[in-house]
Amino acid sequence: MEVNSCSTSVVTYTSLIHGLSESNNLDEAMAFLEEMETKRIDPNVYTYSSLINGLCKYGRSSDAMQLLKVMVS
Repeated sequence: MEVNSCSTSVVTYTSLIHGLSESNNLDEAMAFLEEMETKRIDPNVYTYSSLINGLCKYGRSSDAMQLLKVMVS
């Protein structure tokens, strides 16, 4: 998207994270969350919820709990 001069937003990233989380590509979804932080795009409750849901759904509840703590703080 950036190559074609399309700016990314929290909505763009959340959509990608949601899709990746639903298809059990959780490491890639987490990488997008890190990319958001690098670009100073603040995740919102939908971003975190999508990722936490995917983590719980695929047996990574300890990672989900860590992410929940980050979200709350």
